[in-house]
Amino acid sequence: KFFCPAPACQEATDSFPTPWALRRHFRDRHPRDFVDVGALGNLPKCQLCNMQADPQFQLAARHENSRFCREGRERIVQTNAAIANQRALEVGFTAYGEDLERVEVFKY
Repeated sequence: KFFCPAPACQEATDSFPTPWALRRHFRDRHPRDFVDVGALGNLPKCQLCNMQADPQFQLAARHENSRFCREGRERIVQTNAAIANQRALEVGFTAYGEDLERVEVFKY
């Protein structure tokens, strides 16, 4: 069994049955971190999905054609869109030096 070593992780007490499952957890929950899973060591990250994958598997292009790599890429797109939306909400508008109220729907 493998456990998440991240101290603040809510799933740190959950065990993962395989090193691959722990690496997938890191792809989804700790995308900026690396995990060293025993004999496999600290594997490099896939440039497409951010999952630590066996270099031999990556070179054979099997990883990038896998469902998990596609899911990882989709997750990155969704995360980036959510960040862009949040930043857009932080923009304020003024008119004649007065802050304008933000409304969901503008009535003509």
